[in-house]
Amino acid sequence: MSATKGKVCLNHTSVPAAAICAACGKPICVQCIVSGPEGSYCSQECRERGAAAAAVSYGVLANKAKDNKKAKIRAIIIVIILLALGGAGYYYYINNKDEVEKHLETVKDSAESGVNMVKGKSHEIIDDTKKSMDKDSKYKRDREGLVK
Repeated sequence: MSATKGKVCLNHTSVPAAAICAACGKPICVQCIVSGPEGSYCSQECRERGAAAAAVSYGVLANKAKDNKKAKIRAIIIVIILLALGGAGYYYYINNKDEVEKHLETVKDSAESGVNMVKGKSHEIIDDTKKSMDKDSKYKRDREGLVK
């Protein structure tokens, strides 16, 4: 269905509209059309506004394209750096395998001893807390006295 169906020209009310102004949306006939690169307009003023709006739109799209290009380049650089770091780490590991394995074993042992130490300390703390709590404290007797 045409956007102009059933509409008449803004300037010639007896003539059916052939187009809609691209800037203001008014219906216009073939005689009133002012053509522009972005569409049909009802006046030179609307054509100039349409051209200005198109220039702004094209500028925004151009900036967005530049930003997207920069983001892609940034991502590629990050991937290259990560691959280089991974390659350097692998090279170091291959050339110092015994030293790395020894260090990893040391870290594993110290982590296990730390976990065991924490487990032992937590049990000690719980036991000390239970021992230090007076089962027949004055506070407890006072609270029980209030409840009864």
